[in-house]
Amino acid sequence: MFDNADLGLTTWGGQQVDTNSLLVTVVPIADATLDGKVDAHDFNAWYTHRMTDTYSYAAGDFNMDGVIDGLDFSIWENALGPSTADPIVENLGLDPTTLAALRAAPVPEPASLALALLTTPWLLRRRARRTP
Repeated sequence: MFDNADLGLTTWGGQQVDTNSLLVTVVPIADATLDGKVDAHDFNAWYTHRMTDTYSYAAGDFNMDGVIDGLDFSIWENALGPSTADPIVENLGLDPTTLAALRAAPVPEPASLALALLTTPWLLRRRARRTP
């Protein structure tokens, strides 16, 4: 059960609601926005109200102890679960095939480069001696 005074919604389930309404629903734990998923919006609710005293689930008090703190963050983090999204794909706009090709490309080691730089003068000097 959620107090709409915390949420400020105007409609709920197709019905008009006001700030005096109590909303009853089943949501995943740590879903402060009541949208059915635990995501960054729920983190923002926690972050905005962190270190405040309130019993508001919508504000991020997920364990309902009256304080929005690190325990509530832990509940949100555990409810979030492992991410299946690849931030490189999302942030850079690379398609998964291109990203896989880039990840498979060999990258020279710094030691190989150093060895090449150190041996090049020796090879050039040796070649100069052989030239008649």
